[in-house]
Amino acid sequence: MEDFERLMNDCKEKDVKIIMMAIPEYLGWQHPDYLAAKKAREEGIDDPRIRWFEWNDDGTVLTCWNRPAPDISNPDYMDAFLKHIGFWMDKGIAGWDADAVLTWHNLNLDTLRRFNEYIIKRGGFVTAENMVLQREITKYGSFNAGTGYLRHEFYNELEAIMKHKADFIRDALKVREELISHGMFPYQQFGDQSYNTLTNSWFSHISEMFKLQIAFNAVLPDQVWVQANAMTFTEIDRSAEKKAGPHNTGWGTINWEAVKEQERNPNSPYAHLRRMFSLRAKYKELAIGEIEEVETNHSEGCSAKLKITSALSSPSSEVRIAANTSSPERLL
Repeated sequence: MEDFERLMNDCKEKDVKIIMMAIPEYLGWQHPDYLAAKKAREEGIDDPRIRWFEWNDDGTVLTCWNRPAPDISNPDYMDAFLKHIGFWMDKGIAGWDADAVLTWHNLNLDTLRRFNEYIIKRGGFVTAENMVLQREITKYGSFNAGTGYLRHEFYNELEAIMKHKADFIRDALKVREELISHGMFPYQQFGDQSYNTLTNSWFSHISEMFKLQIAFNAVLPDQVWVQANAMTFTEIDRSAEKKAGPHNTGWGTINWEAVKEQERNPNSPYAHLRRMFSLRAKYKELAIGEIEEVETNHSEGCSAKLKITSALSSPSSEVRIAANTSSPERLL
């Protein structure tokens, strides 16, 4: 806790907001509330935590992701979970990423809104990991911030770059408009597939293609999640990770040796990523604005030009980005 509080204090001084992932859909097998419910049920003691879960006759419990799955519609359970949320918000957490919403057991609209509104009333914000447009319950769940759509598949920009087809992005912009119409703001997440997808392809300019993907993500006015292991575009040693411990999942791991090496090379993927996201921080049009496609002189199949109009400037300013997916090196 001392480490956490030191982190929060340092971030506050730098005006950096911290979010956590909210995972109400399961508890750990050794979680004290689950163990207490199991013990009370076995001993015939009346404990409201027993009703947090759905039990089978043989004493086993309904699971989610192979862990005990609470009944989200149970108000007592949600009381306890919101108390947990409040504890961390008191510590300075600014918002919550709602994990895999459609896996929440007995999810209903009232419960989802209660979860969201509790956080919003405390000045926080809520994002949702994925699958948000696939059911009515999540379309109207009162999210007030970013809402993902199958993570890296939101814009399918990697497919657009590799197949020289801008229609992937055009289709995503339609989804983006629908998200915004429901009061949600989209985010894109990239990096978890980039290295393996590009290095297993026949293209000879894979580094330039990855830089184009970075540029694409840096200049769209959405929230952007960058996987830590994508920052240097290097292969992750999965065997080394497994030896390091069970909690090292790989996708959040930074190759610090590659960072040190690439910091000295202005043409490296890491240096390019830092440049692009520095531009994003400098020009607010790239973080908050409207997107509109404008005509280009290139064929419809391979190119798209986007006009981004700032929501902050008066009068409005524009940033125009031309991305010729058939010749990505030209953008760079």
